Amino acid sequence: MSNIKIFVSHRIDYEAELIDNDIFVPVNCGAVYLDQPANIAGDNTGENISERRNSFCEFTVQYWAWKNVQADYYGICHYRRYFSFADGPVPQDIYTNVLESTISPEARQKYHLDDMDRIQSVVNAYDITVTTPFDVTAVGYKDVAAQYSLQSFLEERDLGLMEAAIKKFCPDYLETFHTTMTGKIFYPCNMWIMKKEIFQEFCSWLYQLMFEVEKYLDLSEANVDRRRAIGHLAERMLTVFVNYKLKQGIRLNVLQRVLFQSPQKLQTIHREHPDYVPVVFASNDVFVPYLYLTIKSMFMYAAPETGLDIIILHRDMIDKHDQEMIGTLLQEKQNASIRFYDLSEEVKHLNFVSHFHISVDTFYRLLIPRICHEYDKVLYIDCDLLVFDDISKLYAQVSDDHVLTGTRDADYISQYYQDEMMQVYTHDVIGLEKVVNYMQAGVMAFNLRRFREEYDLQDLLDFALSKNFKYMDQDILNAFFKGDIHYVSMDWNVMMDAFQIRKDNICKYAPAHIVDQYLQARKHPRIIHYAGGDKPWFNPTADYADEFWVVARGTIVYERIIKAMVEQRVQEAAAFLDRRHSLVQKLMDKVLPQEEERRKALKDKLNKWVSSFAPQGSNRREVLKKYYHMLKGDREVNWN
Repeated sequence: MSNIKIFVSHRIDYEAELIDNDIFVPVNCGAVYLDQPANIAGDNTGENISERRNSFCEFTVQYWAWKNVQADYYGICHYRRYFSFADGPVPQDIYTNVLESTISPEARQKYHLDDMDRIQSVVNAYDITVTTPFDVTAVGYKDVAAQYSLQSFLEERDLGLMEAAIKKFCPDYLETFHTTMTGKIFYPCNMWIMKKEIFQEFCSWLYQLMFEVEKYLDLSEANVDRRRAIGHLAERMLTVFVNYKLKQGIRLNVLQRVLFQSPQKLQTIHREHPDYVPVVFASNDVFVPYLYLTIKSMFMYAAPETGLDIIILHRDMIDKHDQEMIGTLLQEKQNASIRFYDLSEEVKHLNFVSHFHISVDTFYRLLIPRICHEYDKVLYIDCDLLVFDDISKLYAQVSDDHVLTGTRDADYISQYYQDEMMQVYTHDVIGLEKVVNYMQAGVMAFNLRRFREEYDLQDLLDFALSKNFKYMDQDILNAFFKGDIHYVSMDWNVMMDAFQIRKDNICKYAPAHIVDQYLQARKHPRIIHYAGGDKPWFNPTADYADEFWVVARGTIVYERIIKAMVEQRVQEAAAFLDRRHSLVQKLMDKVLPQEEERRKALKDKLNKWVSSFAPQGSNRREVLKKYYHMLKGDREVNWN
């Protein structure tokens, strides 16, 4: 087998996910500027030009590899750009990038980045491997030279300096330089794999040119982007070199180029207590008080021997103080852990959109297979519910033969039978043949072992963004995993009678056996789910509100809940007054004459009538002022 080394240039100011195996070698670019030792190699050992990082970019890593490492094949890629060794073509953007979100285990498998045998067989068959060329005319440029010089931080004279260097040191390359610059395509991003002899030739040729251009390109006063001009020039020189070598009959291979849009290091949750029941939540700062109560209720009803591993997903929206406050719940249960996982970077490029009262944070359950990579099974629970039984009893019912375990959704089923549009949506969008198999996803379990065997996370995420789903991630789960769901008793997820209409609709429209299950579950709920817009913390008379307030009263979040309720009422009152004022104003505009003189005459008549009917200082006048103020919304009323 050949000794293949593909050096991955890493930024020293960004902690990216590492691919570190027998072929990919992560190297810090500009390591001479690091303040402390790093856990990967640096380009500042042996013979090096690490201090040129700001102008040479990843070419300092290439130089270090050239001078200090022995291999049969050498390659260069980047912390966010890798070669694709996938089974077949993958869709790409106009710039010929294959877009991926994160460097996840699934992505590494998809592009065979850890498959040493496959990489060996692909690389050994060629002299040079590059990535898909970019046609500059696709984005409006005349040729490669124009695409370079029309960038705001690059200049046409840079190409003139490079041309002069070629003329001086290797004039036989001049014709190829001209045809490349006036051509339409180039191999972007300085990504390649070369046989040792060709690599040595490439480096000797390239760095002689770069050092020559450096002498005449004054970048002492340049901004950050402009300082990288030499690196950008060298990037174009790869195409010149490849085109020149093609004339000599080298064997060239082209692979797709994968651009990872969020390449930061993935912080997977380590399973510290294998005997604890893992329970995952997704929350934000608004739901902190209710999340606190959900966990508290779970601790209250868990058996002493039941250990609980609580994982809370958020987007940098739960501050340290609130995290510490939730952490105080550990005083109530010794065999428990609470951890927070910030996935803001992971979801930056995922275009999840929320609907109505449903938070976008609920989408994060789709990422559980990645985040909880060390787990075989986990529970997922919404944070708008209370638990009234030992949650380990539900965990014990997680199916070994299905990827999801949950309860049937009596509310959705009733909507299906009362609305023809829901029937069309259920069949055509979600793809369910039988609506009674629709699962309520607020309380569910993931069999992650089965997921890893049967599914691909990227396929799930792509599917999630492929359609406009009504109930978002809940519909996504039902559509993607249909036929692979195990159902448990509804008492593990009793949805409240929202606005006092949900129960009636279920009883009126749902099949009899679903109605029986729902009503029976309501008698002895193990979990009460305050699903929908009618919450007990906004409406103290809501269904199952008493159970909520019994848990909430006396806790450190009680006052916050009351404050939120008052603020909600004030907002509702303000909105009501705004709507009424708008209506009154429209009526006045409709009734009152438009001409200024007629409006003034009518106002004078009204003033006279008010003065005679309600003299100054009379009770009648105060009553009129009060009602005028209520109708018009003014703070001061001038009757004169």
